[in-house]
Order: sequence, then C-alpha cells, then structure tokens
Amino acid sequence: MLFELLDRNRDAQVSRDESRGHMNFTPLFDDMDVNRNGFVTKDELRAYLELRFGRHAADAAGQRFTATADTPVPVQ
Repeated sequence: MLFELLDRNRDAQVSRDESRGHMNFTPLFDDMDVNRNGFVTKDELRAYLELRFGRHAADAAGQRFTATADTPVPVQ
C-alpha cells in the first residue's frame, strides 16, 4: 500500500520527487533504485526487501505493495 501511496501519478514507479520526505523510503531510495534511472519499481523494491530481509519477508510485503485503498490484491 505504501508503494501506491507514493506513486502519485500511477505510473507503476516511484520517483525521487514522489518519495521526497517519506522517512522510511527516501533514505533508502538509492539502495532500491538498482538501475539508477531515478525511479523505484515494485520489482526493485521487492528485490531490495528480499536481499535485506529474506524471501519470506519480501513475499509477505509484496502483497501490501499492490493493495489499494479499497481492496488488497496479492502479487502474482
């Protein structure tokens, strides 16, 4: 759900400007932006979480990345 909240223009990626000021996301932006294009995708975020916390944590958190305000949708 955090990813969707930060992705204000709904382009399936979070820019540095979109993340600006978020105390958990912004400081880690460069660590998550693997290809250094200035955007973090859900796949980059999932890979970061898996590397840092393990696959189980990344899979569990992945379900929250695709949740909307109305209905949670698990990652397929």
